[in-house]
Amino acid sequence: MLTRNRVFLLADKKQIYKLIKLAGLVTFIPFVLVSGPIAAFVLGSFLQKKFFFSEYYTYALVVLGFAISIIEVIKILRKTVKIEKDK
Repeated sequence: MLTRNRVFLLADKKQIYKLIKLAGLVTFIPFVLVSGPIAAFVLGSFLQKKFFFSEYYTYALVVLGFAISIIEVIKILRKTVKIEKDK
C-alpha cells in the first residue's frame, strides 16, 4: 500500500490533478457522442407526431445531431491536447 509520502514522490500534486482532468474529459466523450443523436431523434419524433412532418426530417435531424456531436468531440480533444502540453 502506498502511503501519502510515496504517492507524492511518484507524481507531484499538479500532475495528479492534470491526469484527473484529462481522464474526466476523455470519459465524457461517449456521452457527448450519444446525446446529440438521441436529442435530435426525440425532437424529430415530436415534430413528426405534433406537426405531421415527414420521417425524413427525423433522419436529417439525427444526422445533424451526430455531426454536432463530432464537432464537440473535436473541441474536447483539442482541449485535452492543450492540457497535456501545458506543464
